[in-house]
Amino acid sequence: MDQIEGHYGSNHIIAGIDPSMTSTGLVIIDSQGNILDQGLIETEPHDWVRDIDRFHYIRDQIIDKIKKFKVTLVVIEHFSYGSPGKQKSSRVFQLAGLGYIIRSSLATENYKYYEVSPNSLKAFVAENGTADKPMISAAILEKYGLWYDPDKENDIADAYGLSRMLLCLGERIIGFSEKGGAQKLKKLRKKLSETGELLI
Repeated sequence: MDQIEGHYGSNHIIAGIDPSMTSTGLVIIDSQGNILDQGLIETEPHDWVRDIDRFHYIRDQIIDKIKKFKVTLVVIEHFSYGSPGKQKSSRVFQLAGLGYIIRSSLATENYKYYEVSPNSLKAFVAENGTADKPMISAAILEKYGLWYDPDKENDIADAYGLSRMLLCLGERIIGFSEKGGAQKLKKLRKKLSETGELLI
């Protein structure tokens, strides 16, 4: 069976970003899926007087890495609308502020970026739109031979999954930024299986 990947050709470098106030995951791969760089951008609230300075620090770390590795395409996890459980309103506002600052800076620097909803990412990696962190780690290990500790490296795991999703789907990733992505992927996976292609 053939796998769908590398639709953009050999001249693109892809960055996957999973924004977080405490541990933003960032993974950069080439068009063959080789990891060029990966890691966490970690911050602690007590180190910052103002949220805006914290946002800018995280943003700067991302942009510096993207420039260093000459990234040409970016994919970022979309906001988690209607997630189960209640988050403090301050945390929601922080994540929204960080997310928009990252996006604004990517646009200002003329980077083409795509957004993927959390359930679409889970459906792509683990074939389950409600997969938890251990399931995501297990799926990545099975598919790609990489292990990310679900307790300590889940943000990196998500960023890696995002980068692989863009590598696999190419422009077809458009439309997976909102709810319903899991069902769309299920239909696409079924359609492609009929021609012997894999979503991986």
